Amino acid sequence: MPDLRLLIFSLVTFLLYVFLAKRFAWLPLIEGLDARESRVNRALAGAEQARVEAEKLLSDHRTRMSAVTEEVRGIVAAARAAAEKEKARIIAEADREAAALRDGALAEIESARQAAMADLDAQVDGQANATIDHLMKSRF
Repeated sequence: MPDLRLLIFSLVTFLLYVFLAKRFAWLPLIEGLDARESRVNRALAGAEQARVEAEKLLSDHRTRMSAVTEEVRGIVAAARAAAEKEKARIIAEADREAAALRDGALAEIESARQAAMADLDAQVDGQANATIDHLMKSRF
């Protein structure tokens, strides 16, 4: 029966070892692993939430950029249209001023031509009268 006592002693020792290991080693180890798993799961959930938030922000940013781009295109188109309108107005005003200057110059030229013609007529009349007087004096 010594073998039976050794068997009971071994069994009691083994059960005591299992109880102590479970109480002081496995439970804290399992609790630590569970806590770590919980932290990892929370970190993964937070990362997923941050990814979803980042995608939403990126989508909002792209939408705003698209709207701003369209607004800029509209502003540029309006500025070009205003510039073309101003260009046409300036050209029309310059054409009017050029026409007024040309008409004024033509009127001045015509006036000078008429004055020159009147002066020429007066000189021709004077010369003709002087020639007639000279001819009349020499014949009579």
